[in-house]
Amino acid sequence: MNYVMAAVATVLASESVFHLPFERIVWASISTARKSVAVIQSPRISDHWKARAVLGYSASLLVATLELALMCGTVLGIIALVGLASCLFAQDLVPFLTSWPGIGTMTGVSVVYIAARRRLT
Repeated sequence: MNYVMAAVATVLASESVFHLPFERIVWASISTARKSVAVIQSPRISDHWKARAVLGYSASLLVATLELALMCGTVLGIIALVGLASCLFAQDLVPFLTSWPGIGTMTGVSVVYIAARRRLT
């Protein structure tokens, strides 16, 4: 039963990752970091304007980091909900998920599910 619950948690978490804008936020963060480096390295921009620009870029990176943390929390929350639901079946899922067989199960199910989903869509 632990294997089934782990598979359900993995499929739900994988599906939520597909629907959350992880990739867009990561690429926006990379772009902002590159702009920040370009401003800092530019000899034609005064230190005053560099400080102002870097402050704006750092605020943008902070927001992106918080968004990514919220999305990771959402995915972990889904797994936690399945773990709580497993208590209804008198199964303690958390020790299984943190063991090597549980990690292997979740990794295997995730790889197979993502490969099948990408192939079918």
